[in-house]
Amino acid sequence: MRAIKKLSIGCVLFFSAYYFNSYIGGADGMTRIEARIRGFLFFLNSDLSSIIASLFSIAIGCLFLYCYVSGLYRICTFNRYIPAFEDKTPGGVSVIGHSDYPNINRVLSYRESKLASLDNDSAMELMKHTAVLDTLYTGYNKGSETQRVLSYAESKLSGMSSDRALNYLSNKL
Repeated sequence: MRAIKKLSIGCVLFFSAYYFNSYIGGADGMTRIEARIRGFLFFLNSDLSSIIASLFSIAIGCLFLYCYVSGLYRICTFNRYIPAFEDKTPGGVSVIGHSDYPNINRVLSYRESKLASLDNDSAMELMKHTAVLDTLYTGYNKGSETQRVLSYAESKLSGMSSDRALNYLSNKL
């Protein structure tokens, strides 16, 4: 089902780019469109209308190029699943296993090993106090400020031992 959807979207994109390019008339058609836009913007200064018309021509050209390349890509790879292009990760960057966050991953591993050595009540207390690690683990937050604080936490934890880092994250320091 996914392959048919990918193939049909690819065909629509590719053939719409081909059709509109043929309908417009290629480069001469783009020049005519640019002249029409300049004529439509007669009330503006001629230099300003030329700039705006050129920007619209560039945008239309980029749209044609996107439709052509994206359509051709989807047609050629309709029966393949390429994770680098087709995976959509909900939420932010998952920290677990991510190479940009080795210190946070170190603290996550340390917490797991420490939980194994605690009784249920103590383990529950440790989980409550280090709940921020669970949010980092899942990558739930993805805002720019969250990423800033995440980078700060990564650099802050770099000079700490695993035990000290866990205590820091659980507000015991």
